[in-house]
Amino acid sequence: MAEIRAVDDAGTVVYVPRRLSASLAADLLKRFPRLSKILLPSSVFRAVSPSVLEGLRSVGVEVVPTNRARGRPPKYSEDVINTICLRYTHGDSVAKISADLGVPERSVYYILSRRGLIRRR
Repeated sequence: MAEIRAVDDAGTVVYVPRRLSASLAADLLKRFPRLSKILLPSSVFRAVSPSVLEGLRSVGVEVVPTNRARGRPPKYSEDVINTICLRYTHGDSVAKISADLGVPERSVYYILSRRGLIRRR
């Protein structure tokens, strides 16, 4: 259980990055006798059996999905993306938008295509 770790010093909150089975839950209760909360990634939480969740709830352990963002963060803020889309729909050229905002033309085209405002070839 190397990847499983206590979030606090008392061992009452534990992070489990993999599927929570009944046997793993029993192991966690033995390893962390004061356990009150188990944190799971959202994708893993959805795969946990309702009977496992109910069993843990019956002994006072709450199982909670974490909402941590995954993957690479966006390079451009939502404000910049909205500005690009708004200016394009108001008739500004991609070259002008790119020059004014300091965003490469290729990125402007990509953003517009992702928003459905322009078709990629």
